Amino acid sequence: MKRLILRGKESGRSDDNEETIKKRLTVYHNQTAPLIDWYEKEGIHHHINGLGELDRIFADICAVIDAL
Repeated sequence: MKRLILRGKESGRSDDNEETIKKRLTVYHNQTAPLIDWYEKEGIHHHINGLGELDRIFADICAVIDAL
């Protein structure tokens, strides 16, 4: 929450406010997160850690795609 609010202040993004962020998180937890379980049950879920160096993240994505 703090990171997104700071991003809004620094970039001027009007949608990075506490009320909107809470709504986004509610939608994520109710609609998006449950899909992870479904994809895992189907055996087609591939977790990618999206935090860190872009080159490493890109390499991780490429490795998953190459293995398909």
